[in-house]
Amino acid sequence: MARRKFNFTIREIDQLDLPDTGKREVYYDTKVPHLALRVSDKGTKTFMIYRWVDGRALKRTLGRFPRISIEQARKLAEQTNFQLTQGIDPLEEKREAREELTLAELFEHYMNGYARGRCTTADDMEKNFERYFGHWNRRKLSSISKMDVQRQINKLAENNHFHRANRAHDTIRAVFEWGI
Repeated sequence: MARRKFNFTIREIDQLDLPDTGKREVYYDTKVPHLALRVSDKGTKTFMIYRWVDGRALKRTLGRFPRISIEQARKLAEQTNFQLTQGIDPLEEKREAREELTLAELFEHYMNGYARGRCTTADDMEKNFERYFGHWNRRKLSSISKMDVQRQINKLAENNHFHRANRAHDTIRAVFEWGI
């Protein structure tokens, strides 16, 4: 069995023995703390971070060797280690970003939770939303700025469609105010 902790070099990594069938071996780099290389019985070699944070084991895959070089893995490991010491978990941030509402989801919540049954113009609001903001349906709420909305409304007003611009403004304002 090879040493568990060594300076990762291409030669050293290529010389690692494969573990028994159904097993994995983990080796650690001596240069960057918590940088590990997991070797499977099939020969797959994967760089990862392995450390304890707040009393729990934390594993984060960085990429496969040789697609990701040793130097790239070290840089990624240093960045990830720094973020983790600052209390930032990059994986948790990605998960939160995936779970964040899109504009279409917020609009649907607004229509079902408030507008339908209360507003006599609910059907018009739905048409206005699809017409003027339908191309933003998949956008996450955090990616839509006040300037984005203003540009969209100004685009309508430029063509002397002031009434449409006002309706679009009323619709998007109602949705965002309700969402806050």
